[in-house]
Amino acid sequence: MLSALSEMDSSDAPSSSAPLRRLAHSCRFNDCSDLEHRLTELACLIDDDMRCFVQQWHRQLPSDDSLVQRSAHHLLANAGKHLRPICVLLAARCGEAKQEDIIKLGLAAELVHNATLLHDDVVDVGSTRRGQPTSRTLFGNVASIFAGDWVLVRALQIVHETRIALLMPALLTTLDHMIAAESLQLEQRGKVEMTVQRYFDVVEGKTASLFRWAMLAGAQAAQLDQSQQDALCAAGEHMGIAFQLVDDVLDYQDQAQVSKTWMADLREGKTTYPLLVALERNPELIQLVRKHLNSDEDSARQDKSLLETLHQGVMATGALDATRVKAGEHAEQAIQSLSALPPTPAQEALCTIVRALVSREQ
Repeated sequence: MLSALSEMDSSDAPSSSAPLRRLAHSCRFNDCSDLEHRLTELACLIDDDMRCFVQQWHRQLPSDDSLVQRSAHHLLANAGKHLRPICVLLAARCGEAKQEDIIKLGLAAELVHNATLLHDDVVDVGSTRRGQPTSRTLFGNVASIFAGDWVLVRALQIVHETRIALLMPALLTTLDHMIAAESLQLEQRGKVEMTVQRYFDVVEGKTASLFRWAMLAGAQAAQLDQSQQDALCAAGEHMGIAFQLVDDVLDYQDQAQVSKTWMADLREGKTTYPLLVALERNPELIQLVRKHLNSDEDSARQDKSLLETLHQGVMATGALDATRVKAGEHAEQAIQSLSALPPTPAQEALCTIVRALVSREQ
């Protein structure tokens, strides 16, 4: 399915800078004009790589008319931020790598991410994803599960095609961590007693591990030395944690408060960092949370007034600001790790991406 890069026609390519424009747009909401400017400049640095990636991404879209492939196509055609492929590309440009290899590895990272989304939407009974109905909503849970499996296998095939010796074992280890984290999150679902340590165990396995692998993939494609690989891996891990912490904040910040995604984590029985901070600062909120978590689907779980009361209680504790601060701490740790690399445009670009991730408002 992956066509030769030499056969690509740039005339029919979608905009290669679209992912960075989306990230820059999100920074505008947080009054980060300097970051927005830097991201615009960054687009020039990886424009050719991103153009190739976007072209090849669209060639990954399944063309068969089977139920499973239509389910996969629906999500893959609705592109996300492409942050993990950008990590692959920039890590690789900290050295020298074959463009064909880094494009393939970027595809693999993004396919793994999308496979987890197809599965997550079934587990979470999700109805919307990226502003569109989820695949499970349109094609059914079974089709969405098999679509996720198909996408994951495709990712493994692509990594195998690169013949970079250590990347397949590293990806399998990453998948093992992701599954273990999903299992831990499942066990903690609906339990208000979740600890901060367990929260970070979930985040490190479910989110940060794939960012870490994306950095490793780029580093190994460029044959960077071990110290540089370690620095990029550490940066990827902290970047992933910071990214998830900001996502947790955004779950509470839907200003419309009528969106189906507003407070989605709590609706799904997940205890995230803002809630943990709020409960520590105002233990009286625990009774409201328990009332919500112990309710059935037809009562308080769907009771908007209860969710609004919980929302107000969390906001009043300053938990969202505290979560932003924690995200900033991990962003600084990521930047500190990146400082061990030789100064290059790619290294500076990675620092910019890290800062942008924690400044975004969507």
